[in-house]
Amino acid sequence: MFRPVLPFLMLAACSPNPAPVADDLGAARFAEASAEAFGILALLDDAATTEDVLDRDVGLDARAARSLVAHRNGPDGVHGTPDDDAFDDLAEVDAQYYVGTSAIDKLAAYAEQAGYTPTGGEIVGAWDGVTFTFDQVTGVLALANDASEGELDDEIGLDRRAVRGILEARPIASMNALADAYYVGKSALTDLRDYVDANAGAGVGGQCDTSADCAEGLVCMGEIAYGNGIFCVDESMYGNFTYDEEVEIPDDGETGLTTAVNVQGLATVPVDVVLTLDIDHPRPSDLVVVIDNFNGYEQVIWEREENPPSEIIVRAFPSDDMVNGEYRLHIEDVVTGEAGVLRGWNLYVVSNWD
Repeated sequence: MFRPVLPFLMLAACSPNPAPVADDLGAARFAEASAEAFGILALLDDAATTEDVLDRDVGLDARAARSLVAHRNGPDGVHGTPDDDAFDDLAEVDAQYYVGTSAIDKLAAYAEQAGYTPTGGEIVGAWDGVTFTFDQVTGVLALANDASEGELDDEIGLDRRAVRGILEARPIASMNALADAYYVGKSALTDLRDYVDANAGAGVGGQCDTSADCAEGLVCMGEIAYGNGIFCVDESMYGNFTYDEEVEIPDDGETGLTTAVNVQGLATVPVDVVLTLDIDHPRPSDLVVVIDNFNGYEQVIWEREENPPSEIIVRAFPSDDMVNGEYRLHIEDVVTGEAGVLRGWNLYVVSNWD
């Protein structure tokens, strides 16, 4: 589980900074507002991250581990006291003695493995008292860098001085840089965050009619099967399963061709199922095409039609039966004289938990 970063201290205590080693480009490995950067900061600012953890578990050089913990703990060497100097950004991490590209990579890998790296809806920090999730940071920085002067002023409603401050500060790489822009404070940050929330698609579990109502990367479960969706789901609950070999369809009127795909890694039951066919045959009306699955259910897709569809909604598989398993496509050329080829097929499945 992601462990949120404590609110950033906008006025950090000053302390002498030893010169970094020659490789001082580690911070360039990841953008300041990336999930990896937030994960590294959360890891380093956690009291449980000791020199021993950084040395033994993360695999840093002992001198880098000592430098990072000393900086975080402040002059008194004790974490959790008023002189602590929490890391504000990745550049500050990179500036520590013996921290370079290799150390940054190791910190990022360990942070992800240990659950420090945030996902979309998890809180990553607060700036001028305004709390942000990772998705909100991404959206606000995109607005700050890409929105026109008119959008910032008229649509979002920022103070004209804050608009000018944002335009002059571009490109803005981090929330620290945004918060430091002229006249950008609690009010402007709140307005930007609220605007992002109001214009973002629904997250996982959010209500939807179509996938257009969902955030990027999510789909609306049920929009295909029911016409109106139920809620947004992520890629752990939907997928494409493809058979991509080119195979000749026997033209003997009886042998037929059977191919299969394995649906795996989804939830427990199917909801939306769409079959897409790529068949090249001079007389599609010679063909009978059937799909079935490991549960014993089947649906006739083509039945000697002159102009059969290439994309078919499959309704044969009950939404109270298992989704993960083998699905088979059977093609029979029932009239001899003209041969065809199966170029491939795809099964798009959106699942649910039963």
